[in-house]
Amino acid sequence: MEIFMKHFIRAVLVLVFLILQSTFCQFIKIWDIMPNLVLAYIISLALTSDDIMYAGGFGFAAGLLWDITWGRVFGVRTLLFMYIAILAYRAGEYVYRKNISVCVIFTLVGAVITESIFFAANFILTHNASFWQSFFRTIVPSAAYTAAFQLVIYNLCLKISKMGKERSSSV
Repeated sequence: MEIFMKHFIRAVLVLVFLILQSTFCQFIKIWDIMPNLVLAYIISLALTSDDIMYAGGFGFAAGLLWDITWGRVFGVRTLLFMYIAILAYRAGEYVYRKNISVCVIFTLVGAVITESIFFAANFILTHNASFWQSFFRTIVPSAAYTAAFQLVIYNLCLKISKMGKERSSSV
């Protein structure tokens, strides 16, 4: 029953972060830059998960829900979030996962990759932006803002991942 609750809570949190992304984050913009709470949650979930398919599945589901509700091009965030979750899980196999600084660094890298891909797609379609200007004025600040929220999100994911383990270790 506790395993079911852990999965249920994780699924509900995907929905909560999607809702917060479209509501709360609109009010905490700094210079028109918002944190990407869903990406931060996906990376935290991947680092606290025990299975790559689980991490990739949640990344896929979160991206799919994002694309269904707010996406202009269907499937872009779906694949991107799935690949970011898989990359975070794989990279987390080579470092100590339960360290907040590792999660913050992975979030910085994941956010830079995500925003750079969206910038590249926008540039291909519109041809009206400078990469370095966008990189230092939008991409890097957005990644740093997202990583700042990771301090809270990662601790939440750690607590959820410990559900069911405490009881089974004490029995």
